[in-house]
Amino acid sequence: MPQIIVSRLHKTYRIHERDPGVLGAQMLCGLGLQCLWIALLVTVGHAAMGRTMRRLDVQGG
Repeated sequence: MPQIIVSRLHKTYRIHERDPGVLGAQMLCGLGLQCLWIALLVTVGHAAMGRTMRRLDVQGG
């Protein structure tokens, strides 16, 4: 049974691959969720930046 060792901030976790199909599906679901969060944050940041730039007054130009 292969093991994946993940090290994060001085903690080591062992992930046992019992059913690679389930692990792969969970991995793809997690990656999809991260992509959605990135798209949401970029969209909200872009909208906030656009609103701020519309209200910006440049002096001396």
